[in-house]
Amino acid sequence: MRYEDMEYMNYEHILRSIECDLENPSRADIAKHLGLSRTTVSTITNTLISWGVVSEGKGLSVSRGRPGNPLAINNRVWKVLGASFYSSSWMFVLCDLRGKILDTHKLEVGHPTPSALVASLIEGLQYMKGLYGDHLLPAVGIGVPGVVDTKNGDILFAHDLSWKNPFPVRSIVEREVGTKVFMKNRYCLAGIAECRYANPTKERNMIYIGLGSGISCAIFVDGKLVEGDGFSAGRISHIQVDPDGKQCNCGKKGCLLTVANEWALVDMVLAGRTAGQVSGALASMSEGNIDGESVGAAADAGDTFACHCIDTLAKPLGKVIAMLVDVLNPGKIVIGGPVGYSCEYLVRKIERDLKRYPEYPPVANLRVERGRLREPGSALGAASLVIEHKLELLYPLFSSRLQDF
Repeated sequence: MRYEDMEYMNYEHILRSIECDLENPSRADIAKHLGLSRTTVSTITNTLISWGVVSEGKGLSVSRGRPGNPLAINNRVWKVLGASFYSSSWMFVLCDLRGKILDTHKLEVGHPTPSALVASLIEGLQYMKGLYGDHLLPAVGIGVPGVVDTKNGDILFAHDLSWKNPFPVRSIVEREVGTKVFMKNRYCLAGIAECRYANPTKERNMIYIGLGSGISCAIFVDGKLVEGDGFSAGRISHIQVDPDGKQCNCGKKGCLLTVANEWALVDMVLAGRTAGQVSGALASMSEGNIDGESVGAAADAGDTFACHCIDTLAKPLGKVIAMLVDVLNPGKIVIGGPVGYSCEYLVRKIERDLKRYPEYPPVANLRVERGRLREPGSALGAASLVIEHKLELLYPLFSSRLQDF
């Protein structure tokens, strides 16, 4: 192994010790943990501090010997930009290296064709770079609909939006915005954010269900995201729940997407209005303003017809979630997306159905929760892709100066 490669690995291991493996570690703690010399740890730590990635506090009291100075990720210097397409809008977030959101920006998208989607994305990224460019890590994270080739940065297809052909998002954005791009499916990123930043019990086996115009899930096994061979792990929207059901854009009939997404929910409400079955807020609301969030809010407020619509959606969705629970035995299910975030009634309905037999081993200790991060969550997950690669991004910028330390 080349010396340069060993050196970079030491940087990775020391940074991970500070960020994840140890709590408020001193240089001596890291040297002991990694089996490295104190000189090596101190030299690299000094370099990371000079880059603005790590900060060092005042000495901690210890029982014997000199106190150690606690090291932590520096949240004052570098900022990170993430963007995600959420419920017909681009949501942009600016956060620090610890994932704290500092600013947001929202940009509505008209008819969401691939080209219109990317044009709006570029507009928003350039706006945010204009505000914060001097302080940004040299990359952006992006969450997009559909199945994403994370290696090439293409949307392969998005059946919920009737996109059937690959579209090269990453190459267009990198060319127009002039920065490196990391990209994943939007609901996958929402799950990453919930797992990393809204998971106080540090559950390592969990499933995030994103429910909006599409339906997808992010599966975490022992803390690691399952992506699959063809970038399609968690694509539950095309599990067939009714072989004789409606035609799906994927070519099959009766996919979960046809009966349990946001548009299916809206169609139920509109059909009920036509039949005179709807009263209250949903009856007086203009047709264009009825969406998954408004139906979910009405169900939470006790609207009988809205609850009926949510129950209808929850039945096939719950069956698919029950399959996941039997196969994967997660400790926690998190329901999110525009519909999930807006409707506690849906979350409790799914929980009751899953726990109909509470002593059944896969559900005995299962927790079902509504997502905590809501609309900015997916964009925060996108930003976290950049945070993951901070050393990779900064090392080339500063490596020429390493001989000075």
